[in-house]
Amino acid sequence: IKRDFSEVGLKRGESPPNPAKFAPYAAAINLVGSAIVLTVIFGVLTGRYDYETWSAMAGVTIWGKVIADFILSRHAHPIVIKKRGKPDSAAGKPGQ
Repeated sequence: IKRDFSEVGLKRGESPPNPAKFAPYAAAINLVGSAIVLTVIFGVLTGRYDYETWSAMAGVTIWGKVIADFILSRHAHPIVIKKRGKPDSAAGKPGQ
C-alpha cells in the first residue's frame, strides 16, 4: 500500500495542506460505501431485494458518498479571509 495522500480532499484539483490528516476519513467514507454496494449486489444476485429496494439503496449510497466527499474536501480547505489594507510591496515575490 502506497502512502500517497495527494488525492485526498481535493478542491479544484489541489490537495489540502495536510492530506494525511483527512485520509482516514476518506477511507471510512469509501469503506462504508463499498460495504453497502457489495450488500446490494449480493442481495440482487440472491433475489433478496426487489427493484425498488436495491435501486433506492444504490442511489442513496452514491449520493451519500458524493456529498460526504464534498464535505470532506470543503473541511480540508478552510475558508481564509484575507485582510484588507495596504497593498504589500513584496506580494509578488516568491517565497514571501
